[in-house]
Amino acid sequence: MKSQFTNLISVFPVKDLGTSLAWYGKWLGQPDVIPMEGVAEYQLTENAWLQLTQEEGTATSIILGVDDIHKVREQLLNQGLEPSDIMDWEVVFTCEIEDPDGHRISFAQEVAI
Repeated sequence: MKSQFTNLISVFPVKDLGTSLAWYGKWLGQPDVIPMEGVAEYQLTENAWLQLTQEEGTATSIILGVDDIHKVREQLLNQGLEPSDIMDWEVVFTCEIEDPDGHRISFAQEVAI
């Protein structure tokens, strides 16, 4: 069955779409698609999307794989965001940020073995 899947969309419910778009815009730019009122979508990779939808919900998380965790963290800092320190988990380096609704976005760089 897994071979039938073509893409992945992670959905974050947000209380105020305007506030969230301003925050995500700092590091992702403008949404790639606004398919309907109250919904905005960012294409993160060829087959992976992040959808923000204005509705009540519980905070969730997503992990984004990156090639250079130090560069990503520096870019986030330069955009006025507050990423965590880089954590070394022996097999992966991570850092994370939280959006205005408490969603955790983690960035992970695999350690070369």
